[in-house]
Amino acid sequence: MSYHRTAVFKVHSPSGRKLRRARKMQRRYSEVYSDLLRALKGREEEFYEKLATYGGGTTEKYAKRYFKMLLGEQPLEGAMWSGLLEDVIQAIDTYRDTPGANFPAPAGTSAKPVEELLGELLGPVTREEEEELKAELKRKSETYERPINFANFRSNPIIRSGDGEKMWVAPHFQEREDGKTGALPPDGHSVQNSWSYSTGSYHWKRQSNKETLPIELSRWHMHRFFREGTPKSSKLHVIEDEIYVYYSFEFEEPSGGYEKGNPVVGVDRGEAIIAAYAAVGPEGQVLEDGSSASKDLQSRLKEIDREIAATQERGENPGELWNDRRNLVQDALHRISNQIIDTASRHGAAIVFEDLENLSGPNNSRMKRRQYNRLIEYVRYKEKEKGLSYGGDDFDLDVHPAGTSQTCPECGHREEQNRGGRNHPNLSRDEFRCQNCGYEAHADKNAARMIGIRGLWIINGGKDGTGCKTLTQYTKSLSQTRTSQTEAQRLS
Repeated sequence: MSYHRTAVFKVHSPSGRKLRRARKMQRRYSEVYSDLLRALKGREEEFYEKLATYGGGTTEKYAKRYFKMLLGEQPLEGAMWSGLLEDVIQAIDTYRDTPGANFPAPAGTSAKPVEELLGELLGPVTREEEEELKAELKRKSETYERPINFANFRSNPIIRSGDGEKMWVAPHFQEREDGKTGALPPDGHSVQNSWSYSTGSYHWKRQSNKETLPIELSRWHMHRFFREGTPKSSKLHVIEDEIYVYYSFEFEEPSGGYEKGNPVVGVDRGEAIIAAYAAVGPEGQVLEDGSSASKDLQSRLKEIDREIAATQERGENPGELWNDRRNLVQDALHRISNQIIDTASRHGAAIVFEDLENLSGPNNSRMKRRQYNRLIEYVRYKEKEKGLSYGGDDFDLDVHPAGTSQTCPECGHREEQNRGGRNHPNLSRDEFRCQNCGYEAHADKNAARMIGIRGLWIINGGKDGTGCKTLTQYTKSLSQTRTSQTEAQRLS
């Protein structure tokens, strides 16, 4: 099963020329839409009788011919035709399916431009003519300009820069040299205002008036829509001095919530990083792990903090610097939350966090707690959209963090000296080394693995369901299970 969702993107600072062109095309599109509905009024049954004699792909072809006959010309070029037909047919379908509804033809508008109407109004006219001209001007101002409908994605494609950081839309208002609808290939090679591309028997002519419009989007939009969804159709809407693009994406329905026996993803708040995560299998094995960027982010944040302090000492407002800092942290949070969601989705896993009420110790600064809290919020709402949440929408799995940074996942040995840092002069704070079995790992990723194991313990019933009274006992039991499985595979 699939569902659709629409995303709205704003065009970034459109130039006056592009704004005028888009506004002109939208006005023309709206006028033709109104003209077609007025021409069809009283002829809708005839129109549908004609359509009924055709089938499949010929329906749209016949509709184009019929509409051109009504209007006496081809009033639009290229890809806008298909969207216009879809809009008009949908309006008539709604009218026919709604008993007692009025025909959707807009109020009559004068074909004369506003400038000509104003000129006539200023000339010698009678009172009756003056009232009539004013009424026409009023109808002009009340005319609603419809968004330009592009019935398929190829008619209004998105071009992505090589580094993946920027995107442009390329609305196609014209026809190709062969008379067919103009469209870019899916992997457009340029974002310039003119290009050519050849493939097979098709050739896109060089067009200097094709526009590329840079759109504003966040990393969440990139992840949620472009990576997970399939763009199907779009609309372009000019509102005053802004241009908006609406894309309809198709998504597959989530398969459902977490099923007992599936992996879990444990998430640990890091020492020098925002967070680390580990996908843990049902026997406690690591399936996949990762962490947020650390050195570059921390270095940049420290640099900004120094700039903020210096600015405040000078008695100046560091508002822009604070914005830069917030944007850096937010970007990092979205990056790591997307990685966590992707990992959980691949493994059908529940996501387990530390219980914020039980965070304590020297690493629990207000800033780190706030960042971790925001990370949880980002992951939880993205997780619900993917149908990954454990136990339904009203239950989130958070576990007590005690001992997770000091316990060895391979032998279950718990000791303060296992974790590097202040209490261990031979290990850095990023290192974990078991004093019993010698197992070594990245300290934060190891803690994330242990959070995942504690999540498995709770999911499987805790001390009552597993027979293990403590996390250490449960970890040892998982280790013994893995050892037995390995030995059985070796012997087979």
